[in-house]
Amino acid sequence: MRCKSVLRLLMLSGSLFAGGLAAANTPAENCSMTMGWEQWKPFQYRDDESTLTGFDIELVRAILNDLGCQLNFKEINWARGIVETRSGKMDMLPHADYADDRAEWAYFSEPYRDVSQVLYVKPGGSDMYPFKKPADIMRSDFRMGVGRGVFIGDRFAELMTDAEFSKHIVYIPTDEMQQYKMLHAGRIDGYVRAATAMKSLQELLGEELRLELHPLPILTSRQHFLFSKQSVNQDFVDRFNVSLNKIIESGIYADLESQFLQ
Repeated sequence: MRCKSVLRLLMLSGSLFAGGLAAANTPAENCSMTMGWEQWKPFQYRDDESTLTGFDIELVRAILNDLGCQLNFKEINWARGIVETRSGKMDMLPHADYADDRAEWAYFSEPYRDVSQVLYVKPGGSDMYPFKKPADIMRSDFRMGVGRGVFIGDRFAELMTDAEFSKHIVYIPTDEMQQYKMLHAGRIDGYVRAATAMKSLQELLGEELRLELHPLPILTSRQHFLFSKQSVNQDFVDRFNVSLNKIIESGIYADLESQFLQ
């Protein structure tokens, strides 16, 4: 099934580029981009054959191929990836939320997918901590894990400047399994993660999975590719957006959705 999907993607890509998309984006001489990634199935991951793939990976490959740019990947955790992209040591990152402080040092592509951040707890945790709004956390002993460098919305960003609220925040690794293990080791009482976590952990743990979705709303946002202003110019980002939109219109984007997200 996967082979058929890859073949269909290659056929679509070939017809798209032959049809003139590449001509619309004249490649810059010696164009080379490095993008950070970390294990996050189905968006970025190594498959059973250790091949790097996923929705974000294949999408950016198609775009950079059209732009005539060499694409390099660097495995790196999100917090470190932000540091290196900000300094220009790395050119870009996927799945970034827009934030004003990031816009001071980064360009953003047009949004390319949506993501919902949710709160996961142990089974029974929703009844033990019946929060209706984020500020309710301050009136409890709840410890909420948040990936370092992860943006979870303006409301939480504001609350996290409050010393009392910040006592309830524990910065944790962005690795999915490490977060899950910290929860069950009692180091945190819940953690914020994309809603896709339940599915990917189910594939890994099967019937042993013990996780509950808390009803407290966290964040639904649009995701962008993020580019370092130290190493990438606005012209490149504009041409990147042209390719992104034409790949969406061509059907390649829908094919990737079918392959990875359904």
